[in-house]
Amino acid sequence: MRDRTRQCLEDMLENTRRALRYFEENREHWRQDDLRMDAILRRVGVVGEAASRVPVADRVQFPSLCYTVLSASVGDSRAARLAG
Repeated sequence: MRDRTRQCLEDMLENTRRALRYFEENREHWRQDDLRMDAILRRVGVVGEAASRVPVADRVQFPSLCYTVLSASVGDSRAARLAG
């Protein structure tokens, strides 16, 4: 596995864990907490950015990851924040 791919996957994992931790810390009222919502959306965006940087040739090694959806989350998270 290339160093770039490994770093992207590590970024995806770390930022997913952070987003989930932020959610779990205030599970019942996270939507009313603007700072928490921004932090979660930022982490989701970072996951999408990292997914988009995984070289296409390496994506076949991890077929369970849906790179198209993850990469699209970058724009979606920004749009959701602006709409909210």
